[in-house]
Order: sequence, then C-alpha cells, then structure tokens
Amino acid sequence: MTRKACLGATLVVALSTAGCGDTILPMRQSFAAGPGSAGPSKSAGAGSAEETVRVWVPEAGYVRGTRDAVGAWGTPLKAAAGPNRTVEACRAMVWGEAEKLGARTVEAVSAGPHRRNPKGEWVAPVRMRVTYARLDGLEVKEATMTCIVDGENRIVNAFT
Repeated sequence: MTRKACLGATLVVALSTAGCGDTILPMRQSFAAGPGSAGPSKSAGAGSAEETVRVWVPEAGYVRGTRDAVGAWGTPLKAAAGPNRTVEACRAMVWGEAEKLGARTVEAVSAGPHRRNPKGEWVAPVRMRVTYARLDGLEVKEATMTCIVDGENRIVNAFT
C-alpha cells in the first residue's frame, strides 16, 4: 500500500469515527425514519451516541446533524488565534476523501497554533465542518482533527 493510499484510509477511518463520514447502512437507517421525522434520534455512526436532530432551514431544506452542528450551520467557523500552517493541507485532504462520500462543502479553520514535533513536522488542531448532500436534505458534521504536515506542507497524518 502506498503512503498516500494508507493515509487516505487512515483519514476515512478518522472522519468516520469523528462523525464526519457516513457509510451507506447508517444513512439508510436514518432515512428510514421518514422525511417528516423532525425529532431527535440516535446517530447510527461508529458507536456514537450523540443526539442527532433534523431541522427545516428555509434556505436549504432539511439539515441533519448534532444540535451544535445544525445550530452553527450557516455561520462561519471561528478560527483560534495563533499561526497554524496545517489548515489548508488538512482541508484539501479531507475534501479529497469527503467528496467521495457526497460532500458539498468542507470548511476548515485553525483550532489552535501549530507546534513542531520531534521529527520536525508541524502539528496542529484544525476544526472541520463538512456538509453532505443526502437524499432527504443536507447533513452537517463537525470535528476537531489533529493534522501533521511536513516541511513542504504535505499531509503526514490526520486523526481525531
């Protein structure tokens, strides 16, 4: 397995466990609740017990996600102070993987300043928001990831 393929697989696992990706089965289970179901339900993703809500938004239709993610949807993520050279590389990597799962948008902002690890790589937290197109509307996922880039700003690793 090449380094990029291995990293891609690692990123998909990280996004899935952080609630930033869906598999077909959980999506169908959520959709089975019916288009009129606006009440809270339990998320079907990777053992997560976070409460999921589905809300009608006039500009977008139904938007599904955690209460916090749906409540903040439509407003920009707020970046933390301090330099973070991992944001763009991390956003590009997440976009490459999330697009395969139906993502419409990927937002990324610094969740804190970068630091150097013993290998000389840059390590920093990045707040991600991914909006997916689903059969029953939109789904919004948020997570904070730790991203590691090398001296040329190439992703070395990303995880939650």
